[in-house]
Amino acid sequence: MRLHDLKPSQGSTHRRKRRGCGESSGLGKTSGRGHKGQKSRSGGGPRSTFEGGQMPLYRRLPKRGFNNKQFKDYYAVVNVATLEALFEDGAQIDESILRNAGVVKGRYDGLKILGTGTVKKKFNVTADKISASARIKLEEAGGSVSLSKGDLKEEKSSGKTKETKKKVAKKAVKKAVKKATKKVEPVAEETEPAAEETEPAAEETEHAAEETEHAAEETEPVAEETEPAAEETEHAVEETEPAAEETEENKDRGASSE
Repeated sequence: MRLHDLKPSQGSTHRRKRRGCGESSGLGKTSGRGHKGQKSRSGGGPRSTFEGGQMPLYRRLPKRGFNNKQFKDYYAVVNVATLEALFEDGAQIDESILRNAGVVKGRYDGLKILGTGTVKKKFNVTADKISASARIKLEEAGGSVSLSKGDLKEEKSSGKTKETKKKVAKKAVKKAVKKATKKVEPVAEETEPAAEETEPAAEETEHAAEETEHAAEETEPVAEETEPAAEETEHAVEETEPAAEETEENKDRGASSE
C-alpha cells in the first residue's frame, strides 16, 4: 500500500452540481430556485427566526431580569511563550508595544498575560491582568510585573475577601448561638410560671396535712371520753343477764304447774 493507492470509500464522494449550465442537468436556467420571489434572489430569504408571520418564539417568551453582557470587559490575551519568542532580554513590554509588534489587534478593554510556556529572559511587563503562574514565571526569571490601578484594587479586595470569609463564618456562628439562646429563653420563661403555679399547690397540701393533724388531735380526747361509756354499757349488760335468767325460770315454773 502506497500513498497513490489510497482512495476514498465508494459512495463517500459525489460529483459537484453544475447549476445554470443547461437544461439537461435539471438545474439550468433558474438553477433550482424557481421563478422570481424572495427566495430566488441572491442573498434573499427570510431570517432564520421567521415563522411564517405568526408571533416568533423570541417575542412569545417573557423577558425578566438583567443581563450584564453589554458591560463586560474583553481582554487581549498574550502568553509568556510569545514574549519569550518575540522580545529580547530586558525588554519593556506593555499593550502599545505589543500592538506595534502585531501581537495585539483590534479593540480590547485591557491586556492580560497568561502563563503558557517557559520564560528565561527578564521582562518588565505592564498589564491590566496577569495569572498567578505567569507572575511566578516572570519573577523567577528575574523580571518584574506592574499592574494597573484597577487590578491592584482587585488584588487588595481578593486579600480582603479571605479575611471577610472568616468574619462571615464567625458572624454565622454567633447568629446560630443567638438563635439557640432565643429558643431556650421562651422555654425557661414558660417553665417559670409553671413552677410558680406549683408552689401554691404545695403550700395548700402542707395546710391540708396540718389540718388533718389537728383533726386527729381533736378526735383523740373524744375517743378517750367514749371509752368509759363503753365500759358502763358492758356493766349494764352484765347486770341485766341474771334478771333475764330469772324470768326464764319463772316462765318454766308456770308452764309445769299448768
